[in-house]
Amino acid sequence: MTKNDMTCLKIEKNFYWVPNKTNDSFFYLDITFPVGLLSENQESLEYSHLIEHLFANHTSEKYPNSKENYDFLKSSGIMYNATTFMQSTSYVYYGSCTKLAKTLDLVLNTIIGLKLAEVDVKREKYICTQELVEHQSEEYRNTNLSSKLLYGEHRENITISEQIDSIKNATILRLNNFFADMYDKNNMCVTIFSTFDHAKYLQKELAKIQKGKSQSTIMKNYWNYKQPINTQEISYISNGKQITNTSQFNKFDVCLIKNTQTVIQEEEIIQIRHSINYMETFLNNYLTHVLRNEKNLVYYVEVMISFTKLNELNKKNIEMIIKSTSNSKENSLEIIKVVDECIRQSKIIPITEPIIQKIVETQKHTVESSIKFRDVVDSVSNRAINLINTATIKFHDGNLISGFSESEVDNNRLECHLSKIHPAIHTLLEENTHKFVYCYV
Repeated sequence: MTKNDMTCLKIEKNFYWVPNKTNDSFFYLDITFPVGLLSENQESLEYSHLIEHLFANHTSEKYPNSKENYDFLKSSGIMYNATTFMQSTSYVYYGSCTKLAKTLDLVLNTIIGLKLAEVDVKREKYICTQELVEHQSEEYRNTNLSSKLLYGEHRENITISEQIDSIKNATILRLNNFFADMYDKNNMCVTIFSTFDHAKYLQKELAKIQKGKSQSTIMKNYWNYKQPINTQEISYISNGKQITNTSQFNKFDVCLIKNTQTVIQEEEIIQIRHSINYMETFLNNYLTHVLRNEKNLVYYVEVMISFTKLNELNKKNIEMIIKSTSNSKENSLEIIKVVDECIRQSKIIPITEPIIQKIVETQKHTVESSIKFRDVVDSVSNRAINLINTATIKFHDGNLISGFSESEVDNNRLECHLSKIHPAIHTLLEENTHKFVYCYV
């Protein structure tokens, strides 16, 4: 089998092709719309999620029977998945190229005119409601409140009950209007891993439906975060409410949040993503070493750094969340103090320091090992998925980027180092830390 270099070629606006240079008849198709949870207003909460479920029925004028559509994909070995994010919704199909023509016809007819049946809507409303119910927990309520205290009213801190009520009140008319308003076929991003012939076939089919200009070039956003509050105080939260008396509790989850807003140029996307991944891994290792190995304060610590809450056009928020658990209020306060000091130290501590050097070397070896492992066992499909996720990230980050070959991505990963971290990450570390402690009995 010939090895793919996985170079992603931009064929035309919002259409990417990853050449399949093997003898394999496999294809992988990703269709992403700039429609997500942020596209919903107070009257259409969870509609993007509900449409994602209903889209899976692939019902249209030409293919009105959801069961027959499901049976075709299943019996043909075509795998399907869909995911709704804050700023986008992606529909993924992969399988044998011998079934690509029918699959495309099924999907494109759905895009042109999704036709909803009462029985399908009723079923998917129930399923979406159950998914939300499963997320309802004391931990969710606590996280919900801390988000509201930090950023104000926003889509992410809408309550589960509000979302469930919105689903219950959804009608076919309202869903049809949402789909017609948001799902612009001229503005979707299409990426395919396939042979040249199949890519040209897809291009021809897309040309039949993509006529005229898109209705909008950016995602409709009905929500705006306020800048995070500036406070050094610790907020204690229990069961979704702020509290002052913590004497009755015996479990304390620490949640520390830093947030910075920055302008990121298109050419910086890969560098900053690797910087985020690198610093996230480094801080996980560093804080685990100090909090667990040296001070015996925690069993685990988790650091997450990501692009998140959209404030203004062309500006991105980067958020860092650090979580850990303790068995006493005193320990939780000590954890907060130690984390603050570790982050301060991580900006000034010499890379030649033995423990820092060890962490850095370990991270390098881990990257090298993962690359070798992938080269040995990775299938064509996984290689395609990796690159396509890079190509379609434009909707997640609000930037149109051309694809990167795997070798470019690998080199960036290997070259990333504490001394080469993107300035935006250094700015993030210097921001005020917002402190929350979730209290449990």
